[in-house]
Amino acid sequence: LVDHCLDAEIADTPWPLHDRDCAPKDGVTLGQAQTQINEVEDAFRKQYPEFESGWGVHLVPLRSDLVGGIRPALLVLLGAVAFVLLIACANVANLAHASGRTREIAVRTALGASRWRIARQSLTESLVLAISGGGLGVLVAVWATVALLLLAPKNLLPVEHVGVDLPVILFTAAVSLLTAVLFGVAPALDAARADLNASMRESGRGMTGARGSRLRNVFAVAEIALSLVLLAGAGLLIRSFVRLSDVDPGFNARNLLTMRIELSGTKYKEDAPDVAFFEQLLERVRALPGVRAASMANAPPMQGPGPATDFTIVGKPAPALGQENITDVRVVDPDYFRALGIPLLRGRTFTLREETVMSHVVVISESLARFYFPNEDPIGQKLVIDMKQPNDPSEIIGVVGDVKHYGLDTAPPAMTY
Repeated sequence: LVDHCLDAEIADTPWPLHDRDCAPKDGVTLGQAQTQINEVEDAFRKQYPEFESGWGVHLVPLRSDLVGGIRPALLVLLGAVAFVLLIACANVANLAHASGRTREIAVRTALGASRWRIARQSLTESLVLAISGGGLGVLVAVWATVALLLLAPKNLLPVEHVGVDLPVILFTAAVSLLTAVLFGVAPALDAARADLNASMRESGRGMTGARGSRLRNVFAVAEIALSLVLLAGAGLLIRSFVRLSDVDPGFNARNLLTMRIELSGTKYKEDAPDVAFFEQLLERVRALPGVRAASMANAPPMQGPGPATDFTIVGKPAPALGQENITDVRVVDPDYFRALGIPLLRGRTFTLREETVMSHVVVISESLARFYFPNEDPIGQKLVIDMKQPNDPSEIIGVVGDVKHYGLDTAPPAMTY
């Protein structure tokens, strides 16, 4: 939305952006686009104060909208992997001190080897280990990536470009070289600076001296600290997973299959062909072996945003502007609640006659009944839902359980069916 699209005269038409060339313009930042869309929003709010109150527009990058929630989890995972790497490096450094290398280095130093010569030998050994470990890690990563992609849901995320590429290999090489230098050379240099006579005597008794002991203690303390942090994080992760698995979504997802069907606008222009198509479809699906129930709806749970609108309760004062009663709306068939295992709490659900004949009845969710009818029976009450035409009142015939339509971590919305 840029240039002439946003500079259009708002007062000319209720929707001035229709039938205009609104292709994105290069060089427009997110802040500039948000500022311009705010101007359009303010103009609409002034022209339609009753309709536009309580609503707004917030622009976000498409990538952030699709995968923004994954980044924090990946960063936590990267931190956990870094902790495991540091713990392993501390173990290797301690093993280097405890494996008798102190006496070997003392002998080499006594024979005239310089610190740089000893450091080069230790660095060579560490590089061989680091390169071998890094190469094995890359190989395991390639196999694991292939296995995870086979388990990933098809067409849910753009995973066709996920793989171990050159930047990943270069990063692995850099980390391997860095750990080799830090945790391979440091113990050797520390041992080379030690007193030769003391090192020879203490190595003979199976000890490494005060200097080696101090360095080992530093590595041990760091290892314990990292292990505690990693253990605490793992405990919290397991606890979160257990709590998430205990969340009731409001419907039974076991052995549940959903699919989206779009009818051709040229062939199905009227309601009668639409109804006939879905009636035949459901009849054939219900006849399939193993199918217990089949239903249809305009927006199943966990499938993204669905339609919502405002409503009024017949016999009660209309709410003030900006404080309208809001409800999500789902158009369903009579078998919908049985197919998804949504419990009926009060009243009844739809009949086959109400599927094809306009009967002006509605089923509401438990949260809507609890909030808008706190001390009374909602059965028999009437709602005017601002969506259908003619906008006649609809009688409440039943109350069903709440469904978490937008995620297990969100509150179930007030719903009318």
